[in-house]
Amino acid sequence: MASFRSDPLHLQLTEPEESPIHQRLAPQAVASLWKGKTLVACGSLWWDGPHPQPLSQGGEGGQKNPQSPSPNMGEGFRVRAKVATPVQIGRLGELEATDTEAAVAFLGQACEVLRQRGCNVALGPMDGNTWQSYRCALNWDNGPPFWGEPQTDPRWVDWFAQAGFAPVAKYGSRLCLDLTQTYPPRRRRQTPASVQVQSAQGVAVEALLPKIHALVMASFRCQPFFQPLPEDVFTQHLCPLLSQVDPALIQLAWDQDRLVGVVLALPDLLATDVRRLIIKTLAIGPNRAYAGLGTTLLEATHHAGFHQGYRQAIHALMHCQNPSLNLSRRYSQPFRNYVLMGKNLSETHKKPSRPELGWG
Repeated sequence: MASFRSDPLHLQLTEPEESPIHQRLAPQAVASLWKGKTLVACGSLWWDGPHPQPLSQGGEGGQKNPQSPSPNMGEGFRVRAKVATPVQIGRLGELEATDTEAAVAFLGQACEVLRQRGCNVALGPMDGNTWQSYRCALNWDNGPPFWGEPQTDPRWVDWFAQAGFAPVAKYGSRLCLDLTQTYPPRRRRQTPASVQVQSAQGVAVEALLPKIHALVMASFRCQPFFQPLPEDVFTQHLCPLLSQVDPALIQLAWDQDRLVGVVLALPDLLATDVRRLIIKTLAIGPNRAYAGLGTTLLEATHHAGFHQGYRQAIHALMHCQNPSLNLSRRYSQPFRNYVLMGKNLSETHKKPSRPELGWG
């Protein structure tokens, strides 16, 4: 056990229990902040293993790799370092605190732990990677959370800011109130006539997981902080969700024998007053010929949901610069906004300025 003291608050680190899903997703440490004998804040830390993509222009351990892509660090976020210096990202998640003093002290001391472990960037809230819960809602004005929505206390946004963090990425969820809408044909982008869309009814979806894995990895590879998953880990992540999905709500787009689009929609298990869908994943092949396929797949999912008795849909957790957000605006209204916070640990000697947390 390691201890980092800042009287009267001190941080203790313990090794976590083994992850029930996969060891790669377990944190490197569980941190507890104590004031005397009282626990006032806690959270989990990650500093190595799988990282949000891509981390550096070098390979593992900073070895040169000319084929590695440039770092994708999100909007307006930069690490001042030489090109040869790898970007090592630490992540803070599963956060709880009793008050502002405890939260800010926890973040400050946890960042020092990450810095000592070789990290020059800290992100939060993020429970390890973008396949787990991450981001923080800015408010809960539009009602209670939907199933799978991050439920970090919105006060953490201000607490992160007071600890020297600033927004590095913004996200939004939107609410569709009319699942029967159809976008005017004259305004649609055309897709190849060879593309056919079908539901997964009567299809062995588990047998398609290798194709779905390849499509999702290709579709999301340029998203900020995206971490590609090996096929076996992806399968372990997705299989529990498939058990809750009506096959009619999975839409598949095929071009000949090639899977070029998929939508995964789930029932909102937390909605009590209306049957509501959650559009969890919409992935399209990167070929520009399929640029108009998102409209077709989203409407097919809406219409299938309507025929199954659903009356609303949440378009969940879209990055503000993702084309899916523009697609969603055709059918929906704003529901909730979120932010991911980041801090440059290589510049901790500088006094941080108070970031602007407005949405837009």
